[in-house]
Amino acid sequence: MYENLQVDNFRGLRHLELPVLAPVTILTGRNNVGKTSVLEALFLHSCGPRAAQALLTILRPYRLPGSMNVEFSRQSTPWEMAFFDRNPSEPIHISGQVDGRRVDVGLSAPRDRLSGSLTPDLHSTASSSTGTLTTVPSYSYSMRITIDTESGESAEPEHREFVQTVSAQLGQAVLGPSGIQQIGGVSLELKPGDNSDALVFSYFLGPQSRSLQAELAQRYTSIRLNGKEKLFLRAMRAIEPDIKTIEILASGTPALYVTLRGGPPLPMSAMGEGMIAVANFAAAILEQQGGLVLIDEIENGIHYTALEKVWREIGHAVGEAGAQVVASTHSHECVRAAYTAFRDNPEALQLLQLRSGDDSPAAIAVHYDSETLKGALDLGLDLR
Repeated sequence: MYENLQVDNFRGLRHLELPVLAPVTILTGRNNVGKTSVLEALFLHSCGPRAAQALLTILRPYRLPGSMNVEFSRQSTPWEMAFFDRNPSEPIHISGQVDGRRVDVGLSAPRDRLSGSLTPDLHSTASSSTGTLTTVPSYSYSMRITIDTESGESAEPEHREFVQTVSAQLGQAVLGPSGIQQIGGVSLELKPGDNSDALVFSYFLGPQSRSLQAELAQRYTSIRLNGKEKLFLRAMRAIEPDIKTIEILASGTPALYVTLRGGPPLPMSAMGEGMIAVANFAAAILEQQGGLVLIDEIENGIHYTALEKVWREIGHAVGEAGAQVVASTHSHECVRAAYTAFRDNPEALQLLQLRSGDDSPAAIAVHYDSETLKGALDLGLDLR
């Protein structure tokens, strides 16, 4: 379990310290203050030696649905958006206390370079009518990952270092005013493909990644094999009390089906957005003991009257699985519902409100434990 976190030079975060992370931590704050960046930083840290792959395949902009529209040129690459002020010369540093160990993950990279420069020959292959390139260039990018672990006073400190190179091939490209503008897909090749296991088994769940039915069915299979299907069913009933059974059926791609009030099995994809969201939350929490689940905009698709029940079931699942949840929200109702749901277990919940620094680019995390959270809610303070 994560006990604290420090982030430097990642996304829009010049410097941020999270002094305490509870079993369930809520992140609030204004737009663009860094809530999603904190979740991504936690995800990268948990990936450890797999951080380079995660950064370039799972997190923004690659986790967003639909085609991308990312500028590629001699001056700019999409990976630079991971660094503060888009400056790769300032390394990303993420440090955290995990299960009693101090783990530092450093990410640094030289400026991305074309494996083959933009020569007149390349430009001459472009169609004059559409500007589409028939010869698509590839880019190479290297990232250094260092992990320093101190296990205690009597243990020898451990130092591990990994260097990974990523090659990116544009699926389709057009010429833009500052170079090449990619509008199709990007294929990535990682060398070496895998160096070591991740530090913590983790999931990143954003609003756009909650309806992957085949993956959800696979997670539910693990839950069944571990004998936790009743916990999953209990969580689902927080949204729909009339659910009788949940099963995996396959008419092509395997998917979850639910039975309501003795009716025919219905695919989960036909249910409401709230039910799909809670199914993803519960599956991620219960799949592996001691995992980390990161949820961006947790309230999306869930009616405010169901939020307290959802939080209560999240707390129950976290306790049963020894997991940890960090979730962002913009909803005052969501915060109040969480406080009410954890009233009998106050040590399990905390809120961190992110604020921009007045005189510096560093962000500030204002900590609310259960007692101070109650006081803030009673006074009607804006915690969003």
